[in-house]
Parts: sequence; structure tokens; C-alpha cells
Amino acid sequence: MLARPALALLAVLPSVSPATAQPPPEVEIAAEESVLAVVTHKAGFASGLAHDHLVVADRFEARLAFSPERPDATTFSVEVTLADLVADDPTMQERWYPDVEALGVLAEPFGGPSEEDRVKIRDAMLGRGQLDAERHPTLRARLLEVTPEATTVGSVEHRYRLAVEISLHGVTRRESFTARLEEEDGAWRLEALGALLFSDYGIEPYSAFLGAVKNQDRFHVLVSLVVHR
Repeated sequence: MLARPALALLAVLPSVSPATAQPPPEVEIAAEESVLAVVTHKAGFASGLAHDHLVVADRFEARLAFSPERPDATTFSVEVTLADLVADDPTMQERWYPDVEALGVLAEPFGGPSEEDRVKIRDAMLGRGQLDAERHPTLRARLLEVTPEATTVGSVEHRYRLAVEISLHGVTRRESFTARLEEEDGAWRLEALGALLFSDYGIEPYSAFLGAVKNQDRFHVLVSLVVHR
């Protein structure tokens, strides 16, 4: 994965005068330890033959300004080229399933589609009937607001509520995520999770065999960013 930090967006704490407030510093994301991922959920009366899918951005361009002393002043924006999405990579599934399980997103490990099926899954995902990557080649998101709010997500305590603007498939929406900030091994991890609907972005969830195998309308977005000191 490739993450390229750029100029930070300005953010000001509400309790601090704009004349004296300083924005948090621009920081570099440790790309190989971070992930931008989508988890889709199987459905249909033959769902036992289907898989929950993990779709990961192999490359992304991100801007992050962050200070652990002022988490509510964090700013973040990201752009993903949809052609850089990777579906059901076994290494990524193994690496990120414990996090997905802890957050209560899935209760069983991801399935292991064959290499041939992975190609078909990705082609269908990017095709006209789904993301339509030819006409809508990018996904963009930016953090609008961070507010303190304690929420238990699965077995994990998230301490913040995020307002995030997402642009996908020609639609721009304001979405709600929960988030936490943790220090681990001399680094900071910023984790956020949101539950979205394909239909809100004008996308028909994948369906095959007259609906016997399909994806749920709901999907989860997981963002986990590592910043070294």
C-alpha cells in the first residue's frame, strides 16, 4: 500500500480562540501497518455457498494532521482509485480478521475463494452493475468533525464519534463512524468503523442465481491508521 501525506487541513478546537489556535501537525501514515477496507456480508437462502468479502485499498492518497493531545482537532482526507481495490487477499484476510471479529463485524473467518473466483469477484465489483469504476473511478472521504462519545463496538471501547463526508458512485453523503485512539509499541493507532448502505449511493448489492446468493445492502468500512512517533 502507498500513503502519501500532504498539507494538513486546518482545524480549530471550539474552546480555543481562532487567533491563537494552532492546527495539529502533519504526520506520516505507516502504510504497511494501516488499512482502508470494506467488509461485505453474504445473504440469500443459499448464503452458505457464498462468502463475506474483505475489499482492501492496495494504494491510497491520504492527508492526516494529528496530535494525541488534541484528538478532536484531527483532520483527515483520503482518495482511493477504485482500480486499486483488492478483493479477498488471503494474507489481508488473516491479518485483519481479528480486528473485524473484535469489532463485532463478523463472527466467523472470511471464506477462501479460489484465485479464479477472486478475479471474477473483483470484475463484478468494479463493473457497470456495481461500483461502475469506469464512470466513477474514485472514492473520496474527508473527516468533518470529531466529538467525544463513548460507545462499545463489539468488545472494543470506542471513545469518539466522527462525521465523515464520503463521495462514491456520483453520490456525496455525510456518514457517522465511531473511533478510538490507542498507543501501542511506541506508535499511535487511529481506528474507525462505520456501517453504510450500498443503496444510499445508488449501488444495487450483488445478487446471483435469482437472489439465492447475494450481498446485504449494509456493509462496513474499517479504517485503521498507524502513526509512529
